Amino acid sequence: RPVVESAPVKLAVQLAAERGHKDVDDSEERKKRAKAEEEKIERDRSKVVSVESICMIVFMSLFITLVTYITRGDQLFFLGRAEMDVARESTWIAQPPLRQMVFEDIASPQDIAQWADTAIVHGVYARSECVIGGGNGTAARREPVGPDGCVGDDRQIITYDSSSAWNTNFLITTYVRMTFQLACFDDNPNTRFQDGYKTIRLSDDVMCDSEPCMETYPSECKNLFGVPYKPKQFVGKNSGTEYTYRAQGELGTYRMHGGYVVSFGTRQSEAQSVLQDLVSDEVFSADSVSFVFDWISYNGNLDTFSYNEAKFSVRATGMVEKSVRTQ
Repeated sequence: RPVVESAPVKLAVQLAAERGHKDVDDSEERKKRAKAEEEKIERDRSKVVSVESICMIVFMSLFITLVTYITRGDQLFFLGRAEMDVARESTWIAQPPLRQMVFEDIASPQDIAQWADTAIVHGVYARSECVIGGGNGTAARREPVGPDGCVGDDRQIITYDSSSAWNTNFLITTYVRMTFQLACFDDNPNTRFQDGYKTIRLSDDVMCDSEPCMETYPSECKNLFGVPYKPKQFVGKNSGTEYTYRAQGELGTYRMHGGYVVSFGTRQSEAQSVLQDLVSDEVFSADSVSFVFDWISYNGNLDTFSYNEAKFSVRATGMVEKSVRTQ
């Protein structure tokens, strides 16, 4: 007897058939997509460099080229090295004991004075000439500097350092500036150590080459040996020079930290005389806490200015912290 399908059964059979067709269609679509992905991967593998990588390389190359052109990095690097070599690589003979010293061997204020004689007086002030005229299409002439310097409105002393024939000063009145700060001592309150250490330093363990130490001093201090003195009225013991004190914030001192500022002049003979006065006045002693030498050079070959500094800070223990920087 024939089987008669009811309506619900027919509907179920129809839905199952439709679902089967749909599953087949979905399977075919997935196969097509998978094949397309495989073909894309194969195409990408066949490329040596992608378009995105090429664009990135081009933009990076352009950026590096433009930055190098603007900053002239290699030229300025070697210029800075030449300036630093004058201060850092200078050597001198010290005694006692008889020995050869370099910048890194500096261990006392007296060593700083010897370094200044070698690196500043005979290094930065290696050679001076008198430049006459120039401008308006005419070439300047050079002559040796006379005993009275360069006399005349159209003349200027040009000093060359020992690192390069192109590194010169450009200021009319000075080349190297030195800023120093004095130490302030007081009686040692510890009775146990008074016999060996009669005084203690007020700026205990501060890097005074980068701090306005003298601004914190009282109006009257004592030196290392307990002799009273006024720290902001310093007169040279032997030269009679009245050194000018400048307070923090006033122009003239290193980073306007305050202290005493000394100009080494524009030629070697002036620098030598100034340094001799400083040594005879015992500036380079334990009665000073910091020394900063800074100067600006002009390199005509590169048309570039460079700022140079050599800093020394005497700790309360007597240890000398030192650094050289150019920019």
